[in-house]
Amino acid sequence: MTLRRGQRAYAANWAALVALAALSFVLSKRPVSSASMPIAMSIATAKALLIVFFFMHVARYKVSARLAAVAALGMITLLAGLMVADVMTRERAYGPTPHTPGAPLAASGPARR
Repeated sequence: MTLRRGQRAYAANWAALVALAALSFVLSKRPVSSASMPIAMSIATAKALLIVFFFMHVARYKVSARLAAVAALGMITLLAGLMVADVMTRERAYGPTPHTPGAPLAASGPARR
Protein backbone atom coordinates (compact mmCIF):
# COMPACT_ATOMS: atom_id res chain seq x y z
CA MET A 1 0.00 0.00 0.00
CA THR A 2 1.43 3.35 -0.98
CA LEU A 3 0.75 6.52 0.92
CA ARG A 4 0.06 9.80 -0.78
CA ARG A 5 1.97 12.94 0.14
CA GLY A 6 -0.61 14.14 2.71
CA GLN A 7 -0.90 10.71 4.26
CA ARG A 8 2.88 10.45 4.57
CA ALA A 9 2.93 13.77 6.40
CA TYR A 10 0.25 12.59 8.84
CA ALA A 11 2.09 9.30 9.36
CA ALA A 12 5.40 11.08 9.99
CA ASN A 13 3.78 13.52 12.42
CA TRP A 14 2.03 10.67 14.22
CA ALA A 15 5.30 8.74 14.47
CA ALA A 16 7.10 11.78 15.86
CA LEU A 17 4.37 12.39 18.45
CA VAL A 18 4.39 8.73 19.51
CA ALA A 19 8.19 8.75 19.76
CA LEU A 20 8.14 11.92 21.88
CA ALA A 21 5.41 10.48 24.11
CA ALA A 22 7.42 7.29 24.55
CA LEU A 23 10.51 9.35 25.38
CA SER A 24 8.50 11.28 27.99
CA PHE A 25 7.32 8.02 29.51
CA VAL A 26 10.81 6.51 29.61
CA LEU A 27 12.28 9.64 31.18
CA SER A 28 9.50 9.73 33.80
CA LYS A 29 10.69 6.36 35.10
CA ARG A 30 14.30 7.55 35.54
CA PRO A 31 15.62 9.09 38.77
CA VAL A 32 15.09 12.83 39.01
CA SER A 33 18.12 14.99 38.29
CA SER A 34 18.71 18.67 37.70
CA ALA A 35 18.30 18.14 33.94
CA SER A 36 14.91 16.42 34.22
CA MET A 37 12.77 19.55 34.06
CA PRO A 38 14.52 21.20 31.07
CA ILE A 39 14.40 17.91 29.15
CA ALA A 40 10.71 17.39 29.95
CA MET A 41 9.87 20.98 28.96
CA SER A 42 11.74 20.70 25.67
CA ILE A 43 9.92 17.45 24.81
CA ALA A 44 6.58 19.07 25.67
CA THR A 45 7.46 22.11 23.56
CA ALA A 46 8.37 19.91 20.59
CA LYS A 47 5.06 18.05 20.87
CA ALA A 48 3.11 21.31 21.14
CA LEU A 49 4.87 22.78 18.10
CA LEU A 50 4.14 19.66 16.04
CA ILE A 51 0.46 19.91 16.93
CA VAL A 52 0.21 23.66 16.38
CA PHE A 53 1.97 23.77 13.03
CA PHE A 54 0.65 20.52 11.59
CA PHE A 55 -2.88 20.04 12.90
CA MET A 56 -3.82 23.69 13.43
CA HIS A 57 -2.19 24.79 10.14
CA VAL A 58 -0.78 27.99 11.68
CA ALA A 59 1.59 28.39 8.75
CA ARG A 60 -1.43 28.91 6.46
CA TYR A 61 -3.06 31.58 8.64
CA LYS A 62 -3.23 35.23 7.68
CA VAL A 63 -0.45 37.46 8.94
CA SER A 64 -2.60 38.98 11.71
CA ALA A 65 -3.50 35.56 13.13
CA ARG A 66 0.14 34.48 13.03
CA LEU A 67 1.11 37.70 14.78
CA ALA A 68 -1.46 36.99 17.53
CA ALA A 69 -0.06 33.47 17.94
CA VAL A 70 3.49 34.83 18.22
CA ALA A 71 2.35 37.45 20.77
CA ALA A 72 0.65 34.76 22.87
CA LEU A 73 3.76 32.61 22.75
CA GLY A 74 5.84 35.62 23.76
CA MET A 75 3.61 36.31 26.76
CA ILE A 76 3.79 32.69 27.89
CA THR A 77 7.58 32.78 27.56
CA LEU A 78 7.74 36.06 29.51
CA LEU A 79 5.58 34.70 32.33
CA ALA A 80 7.58 31.48 32.55
CA GLY A 81 10.84 33.47 32.60
CA LEU A 82 9.59 35.74 35.36
CA MET A 83 8.47 32.73 37.38
CA VAL A 84 11.92 31.14 37.06
CA ALA A 85 13.59 34.42 38.00
CA ASP A 86 11.36 34.72 41.07
CA VAL A 87 12.13 31.22 42.27
CA MET A 88 15.87 31.55 41.60
CA THR A 89 16.21 34.84 43.53
CA ARG A 90 14.38 33.81 46.70
CA GLU A 91 16.36 33.51 49.89
CA ARG A 92 16.35 30.15 51.56
CA ALA A 93 15.57 29.79 55.23
CA TYR A 94 18.05 27.50 56.93
CA GLY A 95 17.42 25.66 60.15
CA PRO A 96 14.17 24.54 61.74
CA THR A 97 11.16 26.76 61.42
CA PRO A 98 8.98 27.64 64.43
CA HIS A 99 6.33 25.25 63.14
CA THR A 100 8.67 22.26 63.09
CA PRO A 101 7.59 19.72 65.72
CA GLY A 102 10.30 19.17 68.29
CA ALA A 103 12.15 22.38 67.46
CA PRO A 104 13.13 24.52 70.44
CA LEU A 105 11.02 27.64 70.78
CA ALA A 106 12.72 30.97 70.22
CA ALA A 107 13.18 33.02 73.36
CA SER A 108 11.07 36.15 73.41
CA GLY A 109 12.03 39.09 75.56
CA PRO A 110 15.04 39.43 77.83
CA ALA A 111 16.93 36.33 78.87
CA ARG A 112 16.17 35.13 82.39
CA ARG A 113 18.80 33.75 84.76
